[in-house]
Amino acid sequence: MANASICTIGDEILIGQIVDTNSSHISCALEEIGVKVTRMLSFGDDHDEIVKNLTNELTHNDIVITTGGLGPTKDDITKAALAEISGSKGYVTHNGQLKMVHEILHARGLDVLDINKAQALVPDTCEVIVNHLGTAPIMVFRFPRERFGHAVTLYALPGVPFEAIGAIPDIIKDVKEHNALTDIFHKCVMVFGMAESALSKEIESWEDSLPKDMHLAYLPNPLTGVRLRLSIYGGSKEEEERRIDDAFARLKPILGDKIYSYKDDTLENAVGSLLRGTG
Repeated sequence: MANASICTIGDEILIGQIVDTNSSHISCALEEIGVKVTRMLSFGDDHDEIVKNLTNELTHNDIVITTGGLGPTKDDITKAALAEISGSKGYVTHNGQLKMVHEILHARGLDVLDINKAQALVPDTCEVIVNHLGTAPIMVFRFPRERFGHAVTLYALPGVPFEAIGAIPDIIKDVKEHNALTDIFHKCVMVFGMAESALSKEIESWEDSLPKDMHLAYLPNPLTGVRLRLSIYGGSKEEEERRIDDAFARLKPILGDKIYSYKDDTLENAVGSLLRGTG
């Protein structure tokens, strides 16, 4: 199974000035194709910190995705850090992204300055996916096995959510082309009328009997009760679903009517569905 780390770069994240929405969108997209996200990190606009953190993530993951730090101003230093990590000997102009820079700025009625043109300069160690929504290119760095002990790819995305989220389809397409992927499957049951601690005690023997590759999570909410989520990483979706359904079937005699839904649901919606079903 391929593992991934998502790294958000920028002081504005650390001081709470903006909320990181990019990571959740990227994580959901990776999950859908069978990539397990192992870590989400945020760190500031400091060259040494970027190099140190990304080197560590590249060492422990098959895929690393960064967002942020690719703007035209001096505080955007991710590109230089990536050039160092990848052993770049210099920068080259990507004509496809330069053309996009001109088109976007002209459409906005703005002059194309040297600082804007510089956004199309990329380390000579990367591939480029043209960013059609902004001026900063999407950079792809492929590291051979001998560098980190395994083959690993780093994708550097702009931090602007509109651009980062818009780049996800291209990233997912590339991930699928370069990795052997397996399925990830999750399924939930919703339980109401028991505190999380009491529920844990009630189903202790059932939980202890679960196979080692089946992971249980307790997700309490005062409005909806406790969501019990079973997850299996790897294998085929059909087989994973069958095994989880069998496990929840063994849970039904233990909890009875305390289970009000076999999907991620609310109590109100479950009751409404029941009433509609009775006319």
